[in-house]
Amino acid sequence: MEGLDAAAQADHMGTRISVVADAADAYLQISGYQARLACAEGQIAADSHLLILMKLRQPSGVATDREVAQADALTSQARALLPPLKMGLEAQLNRLDVLLGAQAGTYAKELAAAAQPHRLPPSTTGRSMLDVMMPMVVSVVVMMWRRKGRIGEEECQRNESCNVIFAHMNRSKLRT
Repeated sequence: MEGLDAAAQADHMGTRISVVADAADAYLQISGYQARLACAEGQIAADSHLLILMKLRQPSGVATDREVAQADALTSQARALLPPLKMGLEAQLNRLDVLLGAQAGTYAKELAAAAQPHRLPPSTTGRSMLDVMMPMVVSVVVMMWRRKGRIGEEECQRNESCNVIFAHMNRSKLRT
């Protein structure tokens, strides 16, 4: 009977770790989509400005019809990137809400307000991607649990499902 209890606890712990990992993955995906959307919107602004310039230059013969058509095509191509990116962002926001047991759209406003995507440090030479990303993942997990009113960072450090994350984070701090 004791073996069954240990197996059930291990299964429960595995499920909790899986949910935490999925929530962190959803958050990182959201950050990625936000960054790609910002990049696409910047590209649209630049291409639109180019199109306006070409249209202004065309009557004086400085720009050809071909150049105007090419600038128009670039602008249309950049605009075509927005719908799939917005759909992907919405899907990840809903995924995060489901993983956190919240109604769809609960965290969308909060994360949209903080739409500054996380940036990697300027120099990651000699560091693995896990070392670079782990502090952000830990902060996301702690933030989500605090917002859910479940546990704080100290309790999370005692929680077995967080031990792997915090052990890696502490090991990374020792290296720097």
